[in-house]
Amino acid sequence: MARIRVGLVGCGFVSELHMYAYKRVYGVDVEVKAVAARGDHVVAFARHHQIPGVYRSFRNLIDDAEIDVVDICTPPNLHTSMIVEAMQAGKHVICEKPFAGYFGREGDRQPIGKHVPKAEMYRHVLEEMDATRAAIERSGKLFMYAEDWVYAPAVTKTADIIKATKDKILFMKGEESHSGSHAAHAAQMGDGRRRLADPHGLPSPVGGALSQAGRGQSARRDHPRCQRDLRRRHCHGGSQAGGA
Repeated sequence: MARIRVGLVGCGFVSELHMYAYKRVYGVDVEVKAVAARGDHVVAFARHHQIPGVYRSFRNLIDDAEIDVVDICTPPNLHTSMIVEAMQAGKHVICEKPFAGYFGREGDRQPIGKHVPKAEMYRHVLEEMDATRAAIERSGKLFMYAEDWVYAPAVTKTADIIKATKDKILFMKGEESHSGSHAAHAAQMGDGRRRLADPHGLPSPVGGALSQAGRGQSARRDHPRCQRDLRRRHCHGGSQAGGA
């Protein structure tokens, strides 16, 4: 069985998840051959996961002729450029979500979520996605999007219907609940103390990619919507208990 050699880009929270996943792969011989990151933590990360190679630059990693697949686990604003560079270097690519996004351009007023029209953000993201897709198709290599939700039954069924009918989406509505960033730095306050959200000692959420874009809203318990949800659950639970 041929061995698939992976080059991991990034050594943060998501990289830990990907390393855990690689250890559970079966039926295929996979080796994470090298990891690339600028921070000093990459050395300890490689030692902990027994990764033989360490690079301090993305370019050096994709220049490694022995690497078959590049796994991108970097901040979202770097994703599309790294996808294109890695595929131009002849690598298959796995990329953590999000695929693309609007993260601000020179001259944008801050926060961009309030001052840059959503239509302009949307247009820019579509252009970026189209350009990246074209680069992927030209490369002849495989691109794998590390977002498990695209494989959810409801989403795959919708995609099948659209393909079969050759129709378009007129309206889509969804809702997601998220506790906030799981990254270690998100649980720290400015003075190094651990940020607490409740008596159980769970860190309060500090937004990830959305906050970077100036659009994030922490799902805190003191947020009005969260208060409404908590009251609704409490009342619902009380009625159930009363009827028991």
